[in-house]
Amino acid sequence: MRKILKTITAGIFIAIHCNTLAQVGGIDGIAKGEVKDVNFNKDFAVDLYTGTVNINIPLEKIQQGSLPLDLGLSYDATGVLVNNISGIVGQNWHLNAGGSITRKIKGMCFDELNYDKGGQPGLSSAMTYQTGFFEARILLNRNDWKDLAHMQRILTRAIAIAPIGPFYGGPPYYEIDFGDGLPDFDKVFKIDTEPDIFYFNFFDKSGYFFMGEDGNWKVSSKDNLKVLYNEETDLVNPLSGIKFKSPAVEISESYKRKSIGRLTLVDDKGVKYIFGDNDLKSMEVVMGEYYTTEFFYPFVAKWNLKKVIDPNGKILYDFTYKTGQHFLSNLFVEARHEVSSNEDNGTYTYSANPQTWSNFYKLYRESGDLYKPSYLSRIVAFDGTSVDFAYVEKANIQYTRSGNVFFEQKPYPDSPYYPLFNRKWLHEKLNTIYSDEIPATDGTDQKSIRYVLSEVKVNFNNKLINKFNFQYANADPRVFLYQIIKNDDEKHQFFYHYPNDLPGYFSEKKDMWGYYNGYSTSLSHSNNYNFWQNFENNKYSTRGTVTSKMLNGSLQQIVWPTGGSTNFVFEPHSFRHRVINQKSLNNSVITETFPNGGGGLRIKKIISEGKEREFFYNNSFDEMDNNISSGILLYEPIFFLRHPVYELNFGDVTGTMIPSGGTSSADGINPKSDFFKSNVAYSTVFEKTNDGYIKYTFNDFFDSPDYYMEERMRPFNKLSKKIDMSFDRGQLKTKTYFDANQNMILFKSYAYKKLFGGLSSKGIDYNYFTSNYSEHPQDDVFGGGLFPISQPDCLGCNSKMDPYLIYYSDKVLETELTTEYFKDGRKIESLKRYYYKSPLDASYSLIDKIEEYPSKYDLSKFKTIRFDYAIDTDTSEPIIQSMIEKNMVGIPLAVTQYNEQNEPISRTETIYAKNSITNNLVLPVSTRTSKTGTYGYGNDAAVHRQVTYDLYDAHGRILQYTDGSGIPTTIIWGYNRSQPIAKITGATYNQVEANVNIGYLQDASDVDIDVASENILISLLDDLRKNMAFKDHHITTYTYDPLVGITTLTDPDGLREHYKYNTKNKLEKIMNSEGKVLEEYQYHYKN
Repeated sequence: MRKILKTITAGIFIAIHCNTLAQVGGIDGIAKGEVKDVNFNKDFAVDLYTGTVNINIPLEKIQQGSLPLDLGLSYDATGVLVNNISGIVGQNWHLNAGGSITRKIKGMCFDELNYDKGGQPGLSSAMTYQTGFFEARILLNRNDWKDLAHMQRILTRAIAIAPIGPFYGGPPYYEIDFGDGLPDFDKVFKIDTEPDIFYFNFFDKSGYFFMGEDGNWKVSSKDNLKVLYNEETDLVNPLSGIKFKSPAVEISESYKRKSIGRLTLVDDKGVKYIFGDNDLKSMEVVMGEYYTTEFFYPFVAKWNLKKVIDPNGKILYDFTYKTGQHFLSNLFVEARHEVSSNEDNGTYTYSANPQTWSNFYKLYRESGDLYKPSYLSRIVAFDGTSVDFAYVEKANIQYTRSGNVFFEQKPYPDSPYYPLFNRKWLHEKLNTIYSDEIPATDGTDQKSIRYVLSEVKVNFNNKLINKFNFQYANADPRVFLYQIIKNDDEKHQFFYHYPNDLPGYFSEKKDMWGYYNGYSTSLSHSNNYNFWQNFENNKYSTRGTVTSKMLNGSLQQIVWPTGGSTNFVFEPHSFRHRVINQKSLNNSVITETFPNGGGGLRIKKIISEGKEREFFYNNSFDEMDNNISSGILLYEPIFFLRHPVYELNFGDVTGTMIPSGGTSSADGINPKSDFFKSNVAYSTVFEKTNDGYIKYTFNDFFDSPDYYMEERMRPFNKLSKKIDMSFDRGQLKTKTYFDANQNMILFKSYAYKKLFGGLSSKGIDYNYFTSNYSEHPQDDVFGGGLFPISQPDCLGCNSKMDPYLIYYSDKVLETELTTEYFKDGRKIESLKRYYYKSPLDASYSLIDKIEEYPSKYDLSKFKTIRFDYAIDTDTSEPIIQSMIEKNMVGIPLAVTQYNEQNEPISRTETIYAKNSITNNLVLPVSTRTSKTGTYGYGNDAAVHRQVTYDLYDAHGRILQYTDGSGIPTTIIWGYNRSQPIAKITGATYNQVEANVNIGYLQDASDVDIDVASENILISLLDDLRKNMAFKDHHITTYTYDPLVGITTLTDPDGLREHYKYNTKNKLEKIMNSEGKVLEEYQYHYKN
């Protein structure tokens, strides 16, 4: 037999997919030694609209049915933010192993905050009566929601139980008669009129969702997802399990407020992804804030993925988490406060009163979160695969003194609080609490110790398959991932640009976006207008970008296990225009020409083994030569703004205007987009490769600017709430290919549309603060309250109340035009059109049909492919009802092709059932094709060829199918029922079961852990082949090393192939039973 020598050279990725069994009857193809992870010198995807390169390191793929779990790392290539704490896999790296939902609190409190009669320890009556958006949303679910009179009614309610009530004769809440026709709330203080935003990222699905004013969840994602939440069953006490040392009681015994404990997302194939699952160890819980902010109730901020369940209830993946042994702190210099003054002269301070603790409303509020972390510890898959995660402590990841006065110094000598660096809660108070995992401590300086991932072990049935070790380099106070070692010899190595030259966390030496620039900003506790006006005016000098500093800590090189490498060249963003937060006559946000740079890093070059990709962020070749940027600065921090503030009186929210109010901050007072991360975006980008150029253009801010609503309660200023249109930008408009001489050879243009014209929901952004009243805990994270301070300015103040819309539409591709150019001047133009449908939910987008036009000049001739789903069939049928109930609405049940005369020429259908054949699960029972497609779904008269799936086991594995010729095939599953070990063609499952001890074969495969046990299994499979009951049948048998590959394949003629793998689990040889090499794979890599 012929010997085949195959050589694989890295530098050019060659993926070898050897002969596979046909995927008939729902069986996954069985790869004969698929070579994995050869793509070391991969082409990294680049989001050219933002200049962000997507750097991912795959570790392991676990496959359960049609849903793979990819374990790996991803890197944030936008630069190292000075105050960004190193994570569990080092600075700017992230572990991808399942997924999570993270919340951004909007408005006055977290959405689910709800009153519990009897009050709470440490809370005054005023704070006890606050209500979250879940209850307050009905105030926006009305036609007059943005009218001035209605907003005044809301604000009247929001301040009705203001702190002034108990001290200035205000009536208790139950005596107030609003007389405005609105629902009577028990909770009226600081009503929350903005929904929180929940961001998700799991299994290649990403997006966000929030609660609409109509009580329905709104989802924005390229995937069709439904959110499930039950307020009766999906709430937890976030402090459950945390105890005081003395007396040793659970805090939750007296603290009754609850937070969301479980969120479930369901995709359009019916798969459920359960987050949190009411297990507090799988959540990050913010236990309290270090200083006065709008909310200090403990709440759940992050829910990790806990379970993945298929439509028939099978748990595909189960995730386990631990808390670790330390509470953690997430500190930030909030440095922001909005105040009023009776002083109109801007050269004076906000108030003529002395700057002491007694009028501390003028102070800058250094703050932070105390939270209980969550670490992934184990993943168990349905087939017996498990992944274990181990961690080590890294004591050097600490907040250290860095010269920031807000962080290190008391703002005033008589302040009873420590500065943020040694805040009482950060150290001493941590010694008063503990949990089942976090031990009680006796010291007075308990630090927050962080973990980093040290090891990942992948097992099958408790047998170790792969092991990954993670090693780090210290660059105090940060750690950088240095290398990943797989199975002790296969290494990924990572090198960075001067990581040791980065300053400590909270350093003032950063640009306005938070990246290192080496300049000292000389921050001050001063409230003087001149100081902050100068700070704002000079921000492009003292807080401008310095390229050599911004690059520090960024990834420079990856050395692959093969010895090859990839190098990355980064540079700061540049821009020609900037958004200036002013409005035009039609209320759109305007821009101005302002050539400059900053806002993070973008990719300039990717160099890998002789292949180089270079990127130019210009509108044309001419502008490329003149280095004119196509960038638009979308977010420029504002550090100071003077604006009116209004002193409110009970029953009169019009207020008395104090003209010299103002807002200042060392970290920016204007919020970034909730839905778009990058500070800069580009209209046009060129990519230069070895073959020529590719030009990309994108929908940008000029195509779809943000805008302001006309309605508002206070005068417009630069802090007024904008309506974010980022969802309407960033789509690829055109893609043009040029040869090396800049001659056009191919042009593609794309047009998009918004389903239903754009889906949106409502919110109202307002504030309410008191300049003579403390609204923060007095003592520690679990106690506190309100107390008055004698200071004559605002008893209650407000400076904004802006209604706005939250868009959650997706833009879908509508047309695609392709023009191909030839050297003789000819060109060919073709067109595709896409149509969509939205079953059950307006945010869903399913492809309805695709029309292909060979020539855009003759639109009468086109071919069509049409898709039908459950909602398109007879919805009165029980099986269809069951599919819709399980949200299996995105599965094409029929695909019909039409010719240019719009006549159906072919139709393929997948028929589902729920009966004894499917073990009462919702599964396919046949796949059928017809030549005409003129009959209805499931009509037997239309069948031209049919494959039936005759029997499933209790977990949905196919046991028997029958091909179009009427010949049955039986499958025996082994290795914990994860892999086919025998395929018997010509026999039904009942015939096989009557003549073979199937369980005995399966048990033998389950204990196949070495050569000896594998030989026992092979012998038993050979006995199956010799069984006289099957002498006229074709039998193929298989053995495996799970998660590695097939080890033997014996065909119906009894010829056996052996698959041998090297120490890196890569296919090395295929041999016959006599030891003769049939195929050989050699791996040679360029250095």
